[in-house]
Amino acid sequence: VAELRRRIQQLEWKQQTSILTLDQEKELIEQIAKLEETLSQAIKAKELKNTVTELKAKLIKERIEIKAIREELQKLYSKLNKLKSEIEDLSQKANIIGEEISKLGNEIGELKEMLNRISRKLSENIGKLSKLREKYNELNEIKRKLEIQEIVEKKKRDIEKKIGKRKRLGLDELRILLCEISEDE
Repeated sequence: VAELRRRIQQLEWKQQTSILTLDQEKELIEQIAKLEETLSQAIKAKELKNTVTELKAKLIKERIEIKAIREELQKLYSKLNKLKSEIEDLSQKANIIGEEISKLGNEIGELKEMLNRISRKLSENIGKLSKLREKYNELNEIKRKLEIQEIVEKKKRDIEKKIGKRKRLGLDELRILLCEISEDE
């Protein structure tokens, strides 16, 4: 990025201080425009990379949470199966069946509540992940539109400065200026 900025400054300095033919000046302006576009894309890529890195970190965090919930679910299922086995054993013991079944029934109810809570949390996390994806896509679209608008506005300002200095305009600059006039009308 710094190298691109330095090269753009060199070319602009050359344009301002050197005597050039129209073709040379046009070629120099095109080089500057290409380098500015490359610079803009490099900056966008860097910002996009940072955004993607942040979203990846959030995604990894969500995956870790989901994995922990799944492990907890497996433990609960295992515990539930163990309790069912205990109920079968207790059913063979006639003297203590009533008390033990009641106790285990309560434990199963608690486990089901925990299972429901974990299931709801899993659903919430999946919803959060979906919202994060939607937000990511919205932010990318907004960013893209803002960057396009910023580039066009900068070019228009540069052209207006050039007009103010009574300098010649290139074909691309005239097109940009004509687009602005037709937008105003």
